[in-house]
Amino acid sequence: MPIGVFARRTGLTASALRFSADSGVLTPVEVDPVSGYRYYGAERVARATALRQLRDIAMPLTAVEAVLDAEPGEASRLIDEHVAKVLGDASAVQQKAASKLLALWSAIGVTGDPLHRCTRAHYLADLYEDPAQALAWDIRALDAADAVTEQRVQQHHADLQFAGFYPSPHLNLADTYRRLGSFDAAGEHMIAAKEHAPSLPQDAYGSFLRIALDEVAEAISRRDIAKRVSAPGPAA
Repeated sequence: MPIGVFARRTGLTASALRFSADSGVLTPVEVDPVSGYRYYGAERVARATALRQLRDIAMPLTAVEAVLDAEPGEASRLIDEHVAKVLGDASAVQQKAASKLLALWSAIGVTGDPLHRCTRAHYLADLYEDPAQALAWDIRALDAADAVTEQRVQQHHADLQFAGFYPSPHLNLADTYRRLGSFDAAGEHMIAAKEHAPSLPQDAYGSFLRIALDEVAEAISRRDIAKRVSAPGPAA
C-alpha cells in the first residue's frame, strides 16, 4: 500500500514513516527506483502501530527499535524501565516547580499582594498528590481571592474580570474535601462554585471548568473519594 494509505492505517504521519525508514526501524517493502515512492505491506501494520504507541510515551527511537525487536518478556522490561524513568523525570520537574513557587510565596509574604498570593497558592495546590497538603493551599488561595479588589485586577489586565476566577478555587476545595471524605464541606463549596459559574468565560477555560464542575458534583453524589482522571496535578 502507498505511504499515505499506510499512514492512515497506523496513525503515523508520512514524515514519521520516512524518518523511521531512514533510521532502519520500519522499512517499506518496496521503494520505486524512479519516483522514490514507498510502499508498505499489511504485515507491517502491527509494528508501525506499536512504534506509534511507544513514541507517544516519549520513548527514543533507538529504544523503540530495541523493544520492537525483543522477545515479549524483554520488551515488557524495557517498556517498564522507560515508564519508570518518565515518571521519575516528571516527579523531578514537579518538585522543581513546587520549590520555585514556594520561593515566590515566601518573597510575596502572607500579607503581600492578594492577587499574587491567590495565583501562587492555586498553582501550588495542584502540585500536591496528598489532598491534605493540597487543602492548605486551596484554603490560602480562596482567602487571598477574597481580598482581591476589582481595581487591583484591572491594574493587572484591563479586560480581566475576577468574578470568573471564583469557580476554580471553590471547585478545588470541593474536590479536595471530597477526596478527604468530608462530603458536607465538599457540597458547600460545590454550591459556591456553581453560584459563580455564570461568570465563567465562554472559552476553552470556561468549558473545562464547567465539565469539571459536573464531574465533581457527580463524584460527591456517589460519595466517591478517588482522584478524578481529569484532575490537574501529578498522576495518581
